[in-house]
Amino acid sequence: MFRFTDVPDDSILERLKDIGWGPEVEFLGRDGLAQMAALPGVRRSTKLTQSAWVKVLAVLDPLLIEARSRRLEMQHRTILRARFDALEEALIAHYVKLPRNPRMDCRPTYIDLAFTPECRAIIDVPQSETVTMEDFIPVISTVTEKWEDDLKVKLRAYIRRFLGDIAPGVDPITLAVAVFQCENSWDSLWWPNLLTHSCETHYVLCFRRAIADPINFKNDDAYTYRVKALYWKGQNSYHEEHRVLFRPDILQPSERALQAIARMYTIVSACGLDPARATIEDLERSDVWLRCLSCERRFVQYTPSAMLWKGAYQHYSNPPYSQVIDHEWDRADEDDLSLVRAALDSPPSTYWKLDLGLRLSCSLCLAFDSDPLEMKKHLQTIHDIDHAGRALRDGTIYFHPAVPLCRLPMVSAPVNGRGTAV
Repeated sequence: MFRFTDVPDDSILERLKDIGWGPEVEFLGRDGLAQMAALPGVRRSTKLTQSAWVKVLAVLDPLLIEARSRRLEMQHRTILRARFDALEEALIAHYVKLPRNPRMDCRPTYIDLAFTPECRAIIDVPQSETVTMEDFIPVISTVTEKWEDDLKVKLRAYIRRFLGDIAPGVDPITLAVAVFQCENSWDSLWWPNLLTHSCETHYVLCFRRAIADPINFKNDDAYTYRVKALYWKGQNSYHEEHRVLFRPDILQPSERALQAIARMYTIVSACGLDPARATIEDLERSDVWLRCLSCERRFVQYTPSAMLWKGAYQHYSNPPYSQVIDHEWDRADEDDLSLVRAALDSPPSTYWKLDLGLRLSCSLCLAFDSDPLEMKKHLQTIHDIDHAGRALRDGTIYFHPAVPLCRLPMVSAPVNGRGTAV
């Protein structure tokens, strides 16, 4: 328990302030002053003489120097955060127009542009200068276009070798079969949603995250070090998570990655689309409902269902149906679609069942994202919308593109069986 005696003598604190250590005394706070009081000769019961003061100051010097270093570092980071907040505001202004949609959320972040000559010239200026969003507006279009073009070149080089024939004029990274697999989270990603991906598990490598040994990490120049470590919460951990520029080099041609691509070839073909030509946008617009004949025939407990492509992709991984090696898909016929329409026309109120960890976005706001509970409050208080479930259905709110496909609620409708389970 803290005691008021666990601080240096008042005369010592006053003298420290008189000679310029006042900001450090304030910065140290209660715990730091208790640490100071524990040093030899600092907590005194006798009058502080000049000779004693010289000795006390020598004892305190290392602590005060270290406190000043930390205080200035915190001050630098605070200013830098404000400047990167201004950069993020400029990115939102450039990418987002109301009503907002998921594509607008797929954009670079501060770390991706921090080292471009144009942005660094604006950010890395004396602390006395003020940096605002308007400072970035003249360069934001040029730097973001170049960043995206450079990134696409790398992503094409990775994915093209795993794809078959591609129709002329089609960008391979936009194809529905072009799945980018995160080997840490096992999430399947498509362009451009992968720009928003971040592994939920800390201390793993990801597109914009790495682990550093602070001893070596500090060999970087001051600007680089502070940019990468901008959001460190601790200073003494031996290994710290830090931010890096979006790096597609962590993508690996693993068995899981190749399996994901093969599954999409099957699903796209089952939807009646050409895998060599159909983009992920084409697949989204197709509104084709599929049913898994393999599981209808094999599993007695399986309820015959029709599902959209995302549900079909999830179906591969849902036990026990994941036991099936080669799923046979068929398009829902008119009888099936009549049951689908009936189910969609009278959906149960399932908004309250949503995973509270899911991230929802408001299309009526430039940048408001939240969990389902906070989103419901937001809709009521800001937009006077009382039915969150209806807002999700009509697109007023939507699942942020960073939400992995495997965590999205699967939309399906029961249909009549065709096969015989054995």
